Formats: sequence, structure tokens, C-alpha cells
Amino acid sequence: SSLTGGGPFHISWRSVTGPRLQHHASFRTWHRKIRAGLTGPFVPRKIHLRPFDAPDEMKSIHYDWKDGMPLFSEMIKKRNHDWWKGKKNIQEKFLSKKLIGEDYSLKNDVPVVPKILVTSDYDDPNLHELPNTFVLKSSVGYSAKQVFPIKNGRNVFTGENQTVDQILQLLKADSFVSKQKHSLIIEELVEDEFGYAIPLDYKFYMFGQEIAAIQVIDRPSKVQSEQSHFFYDEDFRPIPIDILPVRKSRDQFKKSRHFDEMKAAAKKLGTSLNMFMRIDFYTTKNEFYFGEFTPTPEGGSGYSIEGDRYLGKFWMGEEGVA
Repeated sequence: SSLTGGGPFHISWRSVTGPRLQHHASFRTWHRKIRAGLTGPFVPRKIHLRPFDAPDEMKSIHYDWKDGMPLFSEMIKKRNHDWWKGKKNIQEKFLSKKLIGEDYSLKNDVPVVPKILVTSDYDDPNLHELPNTFVLKSSVGYSAKQVFPIKNGRNVFTGENQTVDQILQLLKADSFVSKQKHSLIIEELVEDEFGYAIPLDYKFYMFGQEIAAIQVIDRPSKVQSEQSHFFYDEDFRPIPIDILPVRKSRDQFKKSRHFDEMKAAAKKLGTSLNMFMRIDFYTTKNEFYFGEFTPTPEGGSGYSIEGDRYLGKFWMGEEGVA
């Protein structure tokens, strides 16, 4: 069973054969790509995504998804059921409410977007004394459909003219928002670091302090198919699989000058939570801001097979961290 004495991976006087030969050919191809500048040579201490293919017989169970391991989508759907329909007694589920999440972030010394007004009164007269540029959203909204970025009377998402009264009517008619006790949040429409109309969204998939992936999204509209995105690892290197193909991919984004600060904040919040949580941030030229906590991203839907397995490899225990 030794390297030269026989067994499935032995080396004979005729050199390597079988799975070991496949492995040899695969890493040589990877080396050629490195020399050509098509990929990088870095291999992290913990390998969650192999830089080159290897025969299944040679893979360690630690580095590859195997039958019996959880799928990320299954765990998210289970959490969604247990936390809400099953009414599981866990306080972290309320962090998805924006004001509660922001309060938690501030207690951990992570900044939030400056507020102009917070009110639960749709008839609050201050709603008609807002500056020319602002964002109006519900404290319980879960998608871009409940967020209204306004610049000089025009909705930045749609390009249409939109008044505060029109926005309030839309929120009153929203089936999700109207059924819950909520507040109206009016905050600054901060300018994106790279000049995008809407600040880029940096979504950290956190398992405790461990970063599984960082999704960067450009949101030119509310329609997901019109939004572009890209996934990166914790060192902002591209992840070479399309984890969530519900949006179109695009050329890689530039690395934010605040990336290290966001990363440290994500790890700090993740450590404090000690569970799976997606944690979102925004950046301007001078600052980064906490966005929101998302405990059940996409409701567990839309993930590719490869992405589902990749994220599933990180899930440990009941809530994602053993």
C-alpha cells in the first residue's frame, strides 16, 4: 500500500499511471495557465475550491462535497421554515429588520448610512420636507422593490419622476410591508466609490468569522436580470464558478479601497453572531457602511449545483457553525 509497493496510486518503474497520471496532467495544465497569466498560483491554507481538477479517487473528503453533506439551499429553506413558520425562539432572526440590524452593527462599532428621518407615521409632515436626494425604504423590506432612491424627484432605479406621496402609496399597497409593524426610513443616497448610480452591494457570506464568498452586485434597476454580479473569495480573487446565476455575470469589479475595513467588520460581526449570516456593505470614496443582515438569502432558491455544494461545504451544525 506504499507509494512504490503497489496500491491504487503507486509509482512504478514505468513512472506514474492511472489517477496519479491524471492528477499530474491536471496540475501541469494549471502551471501552464499560470505562466500565461490566465490564473494565479496562490493556494489558500483551507481549500474550499480546487485550483485544478483531480480524480475523485484522490480527493480528500475535506475538500470536496460528498453525498450526505448539506446543500446550502436546503439549510436555508429549513432555517426559513424553522425561524418563521416554526417560530423558533432565536433572537438573531430579528436582525433582518433593518433598524434592529443597524443597532446591532453600531453596537459593534460598524458604521451605518446616515439617517435623515425615521418615522412610523405615514402622515408625518417631515416626509414632505426632505432634501432633493434621499433613499426612502421600509424597515421590513426584503428586496429592491421596497427601496426608492430619489435624486431631484427622479427614481434612480427606474428613471421615472416619483413623489414621496406616490412612494407611500406603493408601500401601503405592498402585501409584505403592509401586514407588519414597520417604520419608514429615509437616509442619505450616498455616492458610490466608483461612480455607479446606485452604490455597489458587497454581500459577505459569513459562517461565523469565516468568509465563504463575497458577492458584488451592480443594481442599475430593480429587475434582477438587468443586474450584474461577480463572486470573490476573502482576498478578492474571483471564484471560478457561477454560484448564483439568477443575475448576469460581468467583467470583474475593481477592489474597493475599503475592502480590508469591510472584511474586518464582516469578521467582527460574524464572530459575534457565530452562525451563518449574509452581511451586506456599501462604500463611498471616504467611508464604508453596513447595509443589512440577511439570514435566508434568496430564500434558498436560484443557486447553481456547484454553488449549492460549494456553500454547503461550509455549513456545520444547526445554524451553520459547529
